[in-house]
Amino acid sequence: MNLKLKRFKINIKCSIAVIVIASLLTTYLMFKVSPDYSAIFLEIANEEKILLLLNYIPILIIMLFLYFVSGNCIFSSGIPAMVFIGGSYANSVKSTLRQDPLIPSDLSVITEVKSILSNYDQKYTTLAIAAVVLVILICVVAFIFFKRSDSLTNVKRASGAFICAFCFFGLLNTVYSNTELYDSFPVNGNIYFKVNQYASKGFLYSFLYDTNNLKVDKPDGYSSSDFTASKSEIDYEAFDEVAKPNVIMVMSEAFSDISNSDFLSFDGFDNPLEFYNDFIMRDDVVSGHIVVPNFGGGTSDTEFDVLTGCSTRNIESTQVSYNFVRTPIESMPRMLEKIGYDTLAIHPGYGWFYNRTNVYNNMGFDDFVYLEEDFDLKTQSKGGYISDEVTAQSIIENFEKHSEESDDPLFEFCVTIQNHGPYEEKYDNQETNFTTDVYLTDEEKAIYSGYFEGIDDADAQIEILVDYFEDSDEPVVLVFFGDHLPGFSNGMSYFSEFRPDIDLNGNQWQLLKAYETPYFIWANDAALETTNFAENVENMDMPANNTMSSFYLGSMLLELLDLDGISSFFEYVNDMRTSIPIVFDDLYMLSDGTLATVLSDDQNQLLDYYKKWVYYKIFDEEVL
Repeated sequence: MNLKLKRFKINIKCSIAVIVIASLLTTYLMFKVSPDYSAIFLEIANEEKILLLLNYIPILIIMLFLYFVSGNCIFSSGIPAMVFIGGSYANSVKSTLRQDPLIPSDLSVITEVKSILSNYDQKYTTLAIAAVVLVILICVVAFIFFKRSDSLTNVKRASGAFICAFCFFGLLNTVYSNTELYDSFPVNGNIYFKVNQYASKGFLYSFLYDTNNLKVDKPDGYSSSDFTASKSEIDYEAFDEVAKPNVIMVMSEAFSDISNSDFLSFDGFDNPLEFYNDFIMRDDVVSGHIVVPNFGGGTSDTEFDVLTGCSTRNIESTQVSYNFVRTPIESMPRMLEKIGYDTLAIHPGYGWFYNRTNVYNNMGFDDFVYLEEDFDLKTQSKGGYISDEVTAQSIIENFEKHSEESDDPLFEFCVTIQNHGPYEEKYDNQETNFTTDVYLTDEEKAIYSGYFEGIDDADAQIEILVDYFEDSDEPVVLVFFGDHLPGFSNGMSYFSEFRPDIDLNGNQWQLLKAYETPYFIWANDAALETTNFAENVENMDMPANNTMSSFYLGSMLLELLDLDGISSFFEYVNDMRTSIPIVFDDLYMLSDGTLATVLSDDQNQLLDYYKKWVYYKIFDEEVL
């Protein structure tokens, strides 16, 4: 017996009606999967109703476009619904974990987004997966049981698809790129906190607005000819007689001093910063804080700032900074190589992540030691990542190997990974390792204990390195700093409970504190004997409270070593540091330690020229 499957037709009017309803339902569900942020949006949208349209219209247009292309209203509404709702959910998760919304450049590191979601509340992750499966099944059923209406001719399909595409890209390049319009809408909380922007104006509107920031426009008045002569002025042979100590630079994952709180006690436990707190009080140590580009994530941006002297936050793009390093770029390792240094990068994580294997090569590193080639997760991990102890041994072993094989000084740059989140249930049989009078849930105790365990191990790593290089006859300068503050899965609760001086929605000082991580620079005895490090420390014009933007750290180190002359750009950065030690969007700290939102004419000129030079270095400079 032959069974013939009956297929149903839906005319154009019914199909469009289905799409209108589906687009409205999708918009509703996008807010439903992020209740904490949708409440903020709906309160503002009640007064600014155009925000509802700005978050709804793109969904409708895309569904209609797919309908005219496929002829199937179920498919054309189901697939976009899955994408939009999934994106809204991912934004909610990332905003909670990292205190940073889902931005267009995150699509270039989609594997990290996957990792974030995999470590989120499994109940919600399971629901999200179930929703995706359901939509796919609906689409399959639609293809089986529904066929295209005969009235949807090829001409109508082509015309409809063209009109939808024209409308979408027209709106994207006008309404959704209009900065004046975007900034005109009110923001709940601190306007400098990007999560507040997305929550107040809607995820989709903000996401589409940020797609226009993927491209970087030339600064007003920019001319590459203003900078082409800067390299020819450098006489690298002049550095032949300058002492060149080995430089060990370690950027520690989520390293911070947030445990230094009056509301926490580590009596009876290991103080996670016991060695560090004592060490930075020594006379031979320069220490303070750097203001990094991101909160709770964005490791590569801090790397970029330190190694290149270019400020990520001043590139005026939502892209990950390493996305711009597609060709050789003038950076610290490349400049040091020109005066005789060998250069090595170490990262006990995957070499492909953030495209480090290619980026490090373009930055001028001779070699790169990374997870796939040089570490073993099965035997060398702690908390799911290569331990800081193993990483410290790798730094030492590679230093010893270089000392045996070469008489040239070494620049060794390492990015650790052990203290990467999430922190709850990170370590087996983890017990609470602090006391407090503040009421905490068991989940919060687990989160903070996991983080403090990692900080304790980072502290031990510092001690291992200091002890080793203190006994070394080789001149060594050790630089250690954190890439960003931790992003906890319970949002900002930790900071409101234990560090009220850190608040993304607080005053200007509290905002900057949310981006501050510790740093120190230390020279061993052999380095002190052969360099002017100690004298330069005494004579250096240090910023107030030894706090400065992260893009100053590398150039300041070179100044301490009498090596800043290897780059006209680094010299300029050091000069700017003495006038504007913190540059954070439109918020500045001046040399006297005061905060300002308006600069003097001279300071504006300094900053304007810097931004133009950064653009030249990234997009126009030819590096051989």
